[in-house]
Amino acid sequence: MEQIIGLHILFSPYGFNLWGRFGWAEMTGIAAAMFVGLLVVANIWVRYFAMGPLEWLWRSLSYLKWQPFRHPTAQPG
Repeated sequence: MEQIIGLHILFSPYGFNLWGRFGWAEMTGIAAAMFVGLLVVANIWVRYFAMGPLEWLWRSLSYLKWQPFRHPTAQPG
């Protein structure tokens, strides 16, 4: 997810095109903020779901059967 955000959204010509506009300190700040944001999102995600979407797809294809996606103890809504 970090690479998708960084390479395709923030710094690509078809995204926000921020390439070359920041120094090392600003880039470190952007990376740290992105890391903290993804850490928060990941912790919220694992409260409600048993695994990530790509892991779910991989396991479902491996076992040739749809695997449960939601966490068994998650409350709906």
